Amino acid sequence: MAYGQRKNNPNGFFKNIRDKGYYVSVNEHNISLFAISIPVIADNGHFVGALTVSRPISRFSDIRQKELLSLLTKYVRNIHMP
Repeated sequence: MAYGQRKNNPNGFFKNIRDKGYYVSVNEHNISLFAISIPVIADNGHFVGALTVSRPISRFSDIRQKELLSLLTKYVRNIHMP
């Protein structure tokens, strides 16, 4: 929603997601999982989707979050959408 219906919100929750460039969900939809998502933006600037990694909460830590963000960022850079 941060890059779709709410992309023009000038402040608040969705703007914070856009400013960071990713979203981390911990115990949000399932108390045993966490997820990290990073947007996939086409070459023309349009949002086309997101890459997401979801894992058991027992494997979540600040170090793991940084590792997964680095991995997702690397893969997003290799996606070219005309």
